[in-house]
Amino acid sequence: MEHYGIAVSSSCVLMNQRGQHGSPLTTPRTYCASDSSDVRLTHEHVKQMHPTADFFLLGVSLGGIMLTHYLAELGDNAKASHVVGAMVISVPFDLMACKTYVDSLVTRLTLCAHLLQLLKTSHRKNRAIFDKCKDQLPFNLDFALQARSLTELDERLVVPMFGYTSWQQYYRHATPIRCLKDIRIPYLSLNAEDDPFCPGHTLPVSEFEENDQLVLVKTVVGGHIGFTEHWLPTGKTYMNEVFEEFSSAIFAKHSS
Repeated sequence: MEHYGIAVSSSCVLMNQRGQHGSPLTTPRTYCASDSSDVRLTHEHVKQMHPTADFFLLGVSLGGIMLTHYLAELGDNAKASHVVGAMVISVPFDLMACKTYVDSLVTRLTLCAHLLQLLKTSHRKNRAIFDKCKDQLPFNLDFALQARSLTELDERLVVPMFGYTSWQQYYRHATPIRCLKDIRIPYLSLNAEDDPFCPGHTLPVSEFEENDQLVLVKTVVGGHIGFTEHWLPTGKTYMNEVFEEFSSAIFAKHSS
């Protein structure tokens, strides 16, 4: 869910979030939606290895929020950094508006409960690094792990870790709507009307219309990172098709 791939010509680099997928934490710091520093570090590292390559960046859900922040920070320097295009999938562009749906009974008891458990498990697996310097940390891990919702976990863990004063301040600062005006390379967002985290009417249509570099593809169905094309969730999805077509067109334009 939090992955974003960085396509380098015909090669692909996949970045995992800190502490995820078998990669243990080495510092008592994880990640948050407003912090794009790890995306920047990964991009710059790969760019050093492939100094003449063009980059097409892909971000999914939370990773898409972080990528959107990074692209806005690059601004007019994106092309000089060889970033030629980007795509994001199932990004909640207005975190305050989307919170209403995240907190709905069905979503809270299904998707959010699963995600909350995954996040707690990840922090428990990395407990040693937190315990090693717990007296210097601005949060209490035991208290954070008692959270009963994603917002409570953000309030008890992410907010103090990244220097915010409240979850409201964090969500407003992390909301990617404010970044869209600063993106200077072709950027496509794929979203579904029936996304339980960010339904269609929360999407910033006017902001997309105001920047001719942006494209919003909105489907009637697709859920959150779903977009399956068959009854069974197997094989290629509509996400694959859009990514392949858009990235191929971008690379073709820059190779001609």
